[in-house]
Amino acid sequence: LYNRVAQEDPMAAMEVAGMVASGGTGAAMLRGGRMDPSAVGSGGGNIIRGYHSTKETFDDLDPERGLPTGNFGIASYFSGNTDYPSALKPGARIIEADLDTTDFLQAGQRTPVAKERVLGTLSVLDSLEDAAGKPFKVQYDVDTNTARVEYSRRRRAGEEGPIKETKTFDFNNSSELFDDIKSVMWGLRSDSMATDRTNLSDFMRAAGFTGVKGGSDDDFHIGVFDKKAIKSDKKFAQGGEVMQGIGTLNETA
Repeated sequence: LYNRVAQEDPMAAMEVAGMVASGGTGAAMLRGGRMDPSAVGSGGGNIIRGYHSTKETFDDLDPERGLPTGNFGIASYFSGNTDYPSALKPGARIIEADLDTTDFLQAGQRTPVAKERVLGTLSVLDSLEDAAGKPFKVQYDVDTNTARVEYSRRRRAGEEGPIKETKTFDFNNSSELFDDIKSVMWGLRSDSMATDRTNLSDFMRAAGFTGVKGGSDDDFHIGVFDKKAIKSDKKFAQGGEVMQGIGTLNETA
């Protein structure tokens, strides 16, 4: 929406006016939300090199062909160096790619989240239905750049559910934010989907994140949700050039 307003899209301007008139989290952001120009994803390019190991052959890297059981859901997976992917599949070929992390969530760091992604995250939360079939309650505080989120999650073993939960989403801390997003989405998955993290990657895409870098205990695992963030790829193996082929991207780096 912000990009469309900047491009003088008249329909976008009307949408903004409607959001301000109706109130809610979007209006709070539009009236007084802050944007730290140093925040990750707030603009400009941030190209890093990613490495993916595989024993399969395929023509290109397509996040939508990833397995739903990956740590970040359906995504293309990389590492920030060759050490982990080489150890994961000894003798496998390595795919190198330039990754544009401009709109990534930096889950391995404690950094502020860009204003556009804050608005996207609030919008997704507002649209969710909890385990009791009721809409989430989301209250955004402009002064603290945090959101109070109330919802009901599915029950765990031994509980009488659904269980009411309240979380504070801190958009000043990208690492804690990702932990809270993961926790909320886990609480909405059924028992039969315990290892299926599709709803996590769906949330991140809808919020406008093109990928995630790092986690609570590392900063080298990378998951890419949007193919456009993969700027180039080069395939190589220990023995030299590799042959192009067709297949699926089912491995995690």
